[in-house]
Amino acid sequence: MLFFTALVSAVLSLTFVDPASAIPAAAPDQVFLEPSSTGDVGARACQTIYPSFIKPIFSWAPDLSIPNTVPQSRLFEVQSSGPDQSWREDSLLMFTGIPPLAYGCQLQYVFPSGFPISLYGHTQLYVYTTDRNATDSDTWRNSPKEKSQWGTANPSAGGSGVVNSEKCYEKLTYRIEIGHDSKPNAGRVSFYQTNGFSWPLAGWILTHSC
Repeated sequence: MLFFTALVSAVLSLTFVDPASAIPAAAPDQVFLEPSSTGDVGARACQTIYPSFIKPIFSWAPDLSIPNTVPQSRLFEVQSSGPDQSWREDSLLMFTGIPPLAYGCQLQYVFPSGFPISLYGHTQLYVYTTDRNATDSDTWRNSPKEKSQWGTANPSAGGSGVVNSEKCYEKLTYRIEIGHDSKPNAGRVSFYQTNGFSWPLAGWILTHSC
């Protein structure tokens, strides 16, 4: 739980260190790369949207509401204690401002080679659609519930992939957790989403209208 205490302290003080901050800013009109369905990355004429909302929620602090991390650190983190204990940290991921005429919304993840990403134990992620969109006041006890397991992700430095695609709406929310079978798996995935503010692009993206 020491890690949790440090995380809460960092979030509430809003003093973050973004590993991507030392990377030169992206040039104007930068053409971003879209992972293909085979996992390879190729240039495509797609529109790209970055997450505007990332919020960790904690089973061991079910009423704690930590601020959306996107305005500050853009920290994304999920972890699970495994079968011998019963605590989890999930994250809510939301994309907003999706155009009314957008089609073919596709969730992807992209990590350049050498990008700092913390991986421990079981690192396959389960991605769920939710029964509503995320809000600033969400906690573990009062949060969007999993509607269906929509896809999986396997983050790694140098890795990329497509989670799934669906109909576009103005807002799309996903709940992400450490993958599991009948019992929880012990694992953690943590990284700082770059959101196009620095290059290389790293983390979650939503493409549409390809």
